[in-house]
Amino acid sequence: MSNILNSLQSVLIWCLFFATSVYGHVALKLAVGESESPNAKHLWLSAISFWGWSAWISWGASAVLWMVVVSKQPLLTASSISALRYVLICLSAWLILRDTISPRELIGVFCITLGIFLVAR
Repeated sequence: MSNILNSLQSVLIWCLFFATSVYGHVALKLAVGESESPNAKHLWLSAISFWGWSAWISWGASAVLWMVVVSKQPLLTASSISALRYVLICLSAWLILRDTISPRELIGVFCITLGIFLVAR
C-alpha cells in the first residue's frame, strides 16, 4: 500500500510541476502579446500585469516542485522527464493560443518524446 501511495504522490508532483511550468509559459505569452518590437516599458508593464504576475507565481511553484522531484530522483532521469514540458507547451500553444505547428516542429516534438522515453526507461 505504501508503494502505491508513493507512486501516486510522485505522479501528482510531476503533474503539478508540468501544469505550473506550462501555465507560466502560456501566461507570460498572454502578458506580452504580439508585438513587433517590444520596448522596455512594454515588457515591464507585461511583467507586472495579471498574466505576468500569475506566470511568475506559477514558475515559483514549479521551482519548489522541481526541488521535490530532484530530491527523490536522479537528476538525469528527472531532467529527461522534465523535457516533456516542451511537448506540453507546444500542445498548449496550439490548443490555447492557436499557434500553428509545422511538420518540422511536429517531428521535433516526436524526437523529444522518443528521447524522453529512451532516457527515462
